[in-house]
Amino acid sequence: MTNEASDTEPLPPLAHSVGDAARRIGVSRAYLFQLMADGMVKRIKLGRRTLITEAECQRVIESAAKEAA
Repeated sequence: MTNEASDTEPLPPLAHSVGDAARRIGVSRAYLFQLMADGMVKRIKLGRRTLITEAECQRVIESAAKEAA
């Protein structure tokens, strides 16, 4: 019996911790917390964890690129 699941690549995460999201976006954790406090970045609370979705990371990056252009 073979395990076909091991042949597939792992799925990318749907959400990131604040630290991982900050690295993904290219900002500090403190700045990301400020953006969340200002309502510029949406977050998800899952128990005690604060998560930022991959889609939100992409939105922030695209928004910053549009502002820079």
